[in-house]
Amino acid sequence: MLLLHTTGRKTGKRRITPLEYSHDPAADTYTVMAGWGGKTDWYRNACANPHVYVQVGRCAFHAIAQPGPGEGVAETLAEIIRINPCALRMFARWSDEPVDGSMESLRKLAVHYPSLALHSVDKVAGK
Repeated sequence: MLLLHTTGRKTGKRRITPLEYSHDPAADTYTVMAGWGGKTDWYRNACANPHVYVQVGRCAFHAIAQPGPGEGVAETLAEIIRINPCALRMFARWSDEPVDGSMESLRKLAVHYPSLALHSVDKVAGK
């Protein structure tokens, strides 16, 4: 689990949300996906103010949250389905999209699960 610290888009208060994530060690980027078409508070807060704070285990850092590409979401969905084939039905039910597990159907499904790539501020600044 990753703890994502955001600033409330309406209240300005700090919010902390535990999220599942994927990590690309080559790019040192963490990716989180939102459900419900991105209508989750944490996602909308991070989009409104992309300066976030991330905690993963003992690692903690300031980051910039940037929208992830749909192709990356489709690949993440494919990996989730590979690990847990029952997830295919769950994703289809939550999105009302016909999903057969093909990359084409997962690309269509991806719009219902927008993602954010979390880049360390040090990496963004070239440090």
